[in-house]
Amino acid sequence: MKELQRLMDRGNEFLGTKVPIMCGAMTWISDVDLVKAVNDAGAFGILAGGNMPPEFLENAI
Repeated sequence: MKELQRLMDRGNEFLGTKVPIMCGAMTWISDVDLVKAVNDAGAFGILAGGNMPPEFLENAI
């Protein structure tokens, strides 16, 4: 259990989050609203931008 906690703490430190959770980028699902909600909850949200037109991605960021 100590090792698991050590790894979770390391993940928190690396991500700069409260919890060691990453919400991966999912096309058409990981939009600005989801990323903001995940980040507000203390985790690390990732915006799926691979299929976005550059101007839309720039606006989302």
